[in-house]
Amino acid sequence: MVEKVDIVSANFSQLDGNKQVLVGVSGGPDSICLLHLVKLAGFPVTAAHYNHMLRPESDDEARGVAMICEKLGVDLVTEKGDVDYYATRESLSIEAAARLLRYQFIFQQAEIINAQAVLVGHHADDQIETILLHLVRGTGPDGLIGMLYLTLPNEWSGRIPLVRPLLKIWRSEILDYLQSQNIPFFIDKSNADTTYVRNKIRHELIPLMETINPQVKRSLWKLADILMADIQILDNMVQEEWDRIMNFHNQGSIGFERDKLVELPISIKRRLIRKALCYIKGFDKEIYFDETQRAVDWLDWDYTTGRVDLTDGIYLMYENEYVWIVGEAVNLPTDQWPQLCIHTPISLNVPGTLELNDGWELTCGVDDFSEDMYAKIQQNVNPYQAWMDYDSLSVPVIVRRRNPGDRIQLDGLHGHSQKVSDLMVNSKVPRRARNNWPLVESAGTIAWIPAIRFAEPFRVTKKTNRIVHFRLSRED
Repeated sequence: MVEKVDIVSANFSQLDGNKQVLVGVSGGPDSICLLHLVKLAGFPVTAAHYNHMLRPESDDEARGVAMICEKLGVDLVTEKGDVDYYATRESLSIEAAARLLRYQFIFQQAEIINAQAVLVGHHADDQIETILLHLVRGTGPDGLIGMLYLTLPNEWSGRIPLVRPLLKIWRSEILDYLQSQNIPFFIDKSNADTTYVRNKIRHELIPLMETINPQVKRSLWKLADILMADIQILDNMVQEEWDRIMNFHNQGSIGFERDKLVELPISIKRRLIRKALCYIKGFDKEIYFDETQRAVDWLDWDYTTGRVDLTDGIYLMYENEYVWIVGEAVNLPTDQWPQLCIHTPISLNVPGTLELNDGWELTCGVDDFSEDMYAKIQQNVNPYQAWMDYDSLSVPVIVRRRNPGDRIQLDGLHGHSQKVSDLMVNSKVPRRARNNWPLVESAGTIAWIPAIRFAEPFRVTKKTNRIVHFRLSRED
């Protein structure tokens, strides 16, 4: 049994022995064993007990946990809640409601005491039950690895890890240790109630499987251990692709480079979509196969625009060379394009400077004509700058947003003009960025649509005397 204590202590090696930990303590054998081992390992420790008020003996167990903590010299924080009422109000199962309230309390307390980790007493038998629970409900490889030794981020925190040091220890070994050390604990009688799915798996399904293979629990544990190592490699690959093809990420939307996403193997695509859904939907929510597969199927179609609903108001949308996964009522970003959000037209002196939104700036300066300058203009490949004949402009120029029916006269149209709206579509300007796109106007005539085209009447020629240089730029 001392060997088992050493094994468990080795699982603490990733934690700092001088920093506070918080242990979730129900009073059952697993959490009481964990609390003793953490104390034995020398950690500064606080215990947290949540009274679910589901059984007549709940208050007695809470008092018993307090006595155990006092004997060990461990600080204890407690809370109680009406789980039955909460489950009814939120349309949750009793199990789900109890888990939600318990972990919310535990992690709130962990934040208060600045704990380096939350430790819970899940053991090897819990791992097997979790795997089978996932299997009967439907799962992929991630579900078959069960619970992780350390989870961060988790459903409750992006900073404090959830650690399960007993995950390699069987229930029978925990009971043997407690008995050998004469350590008291409580038995939750509801663990025998097979109306709860986990209990049905524990008391009915596993014994039935053991009639076929008496070592079935160890076989399933080995399967989880093998898959855990394999999935770690896969997750590393997914993270590399995430960093390579993800071009935008905030709380409500994630953008990928479409061509790079589409060419990936289906397993990587599914996991990238799943990861995006986790960020948007929340790590505490289930992500189902149908949701990710709907996105993957959509990616196989050669659309340039359009959207498909995935789940809970979240949708996937094509936008030219990008694929967006967007949460409900989230506005996609526009800061990567020049935007003028003021409705009233603005005068811009020449030379002069105008600040736009999100760090964008429009500047203009005046130079004398020269052959070198003319050659530079002919070779320009930067769409965010343009040169115009000063004498063809009426200064100051006007900077404004587009209006319905706006047109611009372009080279090669023999005096005819083209709709600004058509030019924006053809130039693949996203719909959400078009209305606030800045236009430069001279005496009622559009002279330049930045990053798209400038008008033929204002072109620099060898007869030009002075040149106006317009430039749009954005501060990093």
